[in-house]
Amino acid sequence: FTALPVGCSEEIYTWRPLPPSSARLEVLSYATFLPLHGIETTLRAAALLRDDPLHLRLIGSGPALGAMRALAQELNLDNVTFAPPVPPRQLSDAIAAADICLGGHFGAGGKAARVIPGKIYQMLAVGRPVIAADAPGNRELLRHGESAWLLPPTDPQALAEAIRRLAAAPALRARLAVGGHAAYSAQASEAVIGRRLRAVVEQMLS
Repeated sequence: FTALPVGCSEEIYTWRPLPPSSARLEVLSYATFLPLHGIETTLRAAALLRDDPLHLRLIGSGPALGAMRALAQELNLDNVTFAPPVPPRQLSDAIAAADICLGGHFGAGGKAARVIPGKIYQMLAVGRPVIAADAPGNRELLRHGESAWLLPPTDPQALAEAIRRLAAAPALRARLAVGGHAAYSAQASEAVIGRRLRAVVEQMLS
């Protein structure tokens, strides 16, 4: 078996400059609302940030959407917006409009720890600072403080503190954006995946 990065379409997810600073920062997360995505962790972090000048946009749909909407209502979150799924080009625009992106996975379980979420490749390709779980899968691609901000999964307090820290540090966000894009280009770009796949095929044929 040979593992290749998932990568993303670079025609759609292209590097864009960071948005200009504003009074209220936009934090983006998107998912299909499966348990491994850890949306509950994200919402509980939003509750800890209710007095901060931040807005969390959650794009997607899936099995746990109803439960997560109910949790947001229970927590009385007025800093969170749920949005329906959008086509890839609109998703790329949403990434570009964000100041901080949540890559996850923030849920528990073996798969959540093993995989690199596909959205992380998209966020890095567009050039946004990513907060992600400090898990074996993500550590194959990311380095804490260099290409992403890593933290323990299923920990709302740690996630809230990470969002608050990045929100207060534009230079750190810019450094993570550049470092994350560099990690993507070096390890998971279309060119890199193509070369690795070609090498696998040539080895099989020999």
